[in-house]
Amino acid sequence: MAEETNIVKVQYYSATTGDFSKREYTYYSEDKLKVGDIAIVPVRDTTDKAMVTAINVPIEKIAGFKDKVKTIPAGSKVEGTVTKVRPEQQEMEDGLNSEGFTLVREIGEPFDGIDTKINLCDTCQQSLPECVNNEVSFGDGVGKDNVIKCDGYTPTIEDGLNNVETAVVKINPTSVPSFSKHLDAAFRILEIARARTITTEDDAKSANDDLTVMSELRKAVEAERKTFTGPLNDYVSSINAAYKEITNPLIDADQITRKTLTDWKVLQLRKSKEVEELNRKALEVAQEQARLNNGEFTADITPVTIPETPRLTRTDQGTTGLVDNWKYRIVDIDKLPREYMIEDTAMLTTIAKKHHDMKQIPGVEFYNEQTVKVYKSRG
Repeated sequence: MAEETNIVKVQYYSATTGDFSKREYTYYSEDKLKVGDIAIVPVRDTTDKAMVTAINVPIEKIAGFKDKVKTIPAGSKVEGTVTKVRPEQQEMEDGLNSEGFTLVREIGEPFDGIDTKINLCDTCQQSLPECVNNEVSFGDGVGKDNVIKCDGYTPTIEDGLNNVETAVVKINPTSVPSFSKHLDAAFRILEIARARTITTEDDAKSANDDLTVMSELRKAVEAERKTFTGPLNDYVSSINAAYKEITNPLIDADQITRKTLTDWKVLQLRKSKEVEELNRKALEVAQEQARLNNGEFTADITPVTIPETPRLTRTDQGTTGLVDNWKYRIVDIDKLPREYMIEDTAMLTTIAKKHHDMKQIPGVEFYNEQTVKVYKSRG
């Protein structure tokens, strides 16, 4: 006979899905509960409905965090039970559950909201991005999950002249219940990582399980983030695309006009320099004739009129002018000093990954800096 304790495990109930969480959470109970009972349990600064999945949990199972376990107050039981109870999870030797959520046990307080199905479509009951519909709009949120509707909704308002489409999107991620849960979980994970030491294989297994949890949490958070940014990005893209219909021809017209005006100004400047050079040479001829002919010369030194080419063109609308824009081109790569060369990072990285043991490059060393990769278990 197992020793009776006032320690129970529960699974949270989701009003959105009508189902219970996969993970179990540990509580003290002031009432004597039994498996299948439904109770209102404390969760953070609020309460939630949960189903009892295990009773008489040994005290040694929570020895590492017993002072952090919350208590289900007396009178919290809700009348009625459920007939279908999830099988209790197989406990491992170190007291962790079979899914390997070591962070839950090490930190002492369950991670609320690590479940990857943080957003469920209330039409097809699939989590993003598995939802079969591409365009979604977002509901107000019910229960522990944020409601997502498959049928897109874009209301219109009358502005007195035109119908202006107004998109209803979520803009405050901190208002989603799972946000604060994910935030708390992230900081508790960080605390564990900072305090972690690995001296045994069991320590390595614990770190392995924690990395898996971290990976799943990051995926869940990223999926949730995209429920905010995705619709906004789509709307921004569509707005930009619409206005590009106006700006693209303006850009083309600007480039054509700039080139035409620049070509004309450059041509006029070149003509001015050619005339200046012509006048200079005529004067040199006259001076040489005078030197050789006792001060007399026959060369025509009447200057040719230099075309007027102001660098600035001013009108009431604005001013345009030429500005210097120096660029470069390499004409002989062999003469280029070494300090002006940079490595081809992309090519060297590819060679290091695929051909490090087959292709040697002078001046380059390929080395192996091993790291850990996380693989999710299939089961």
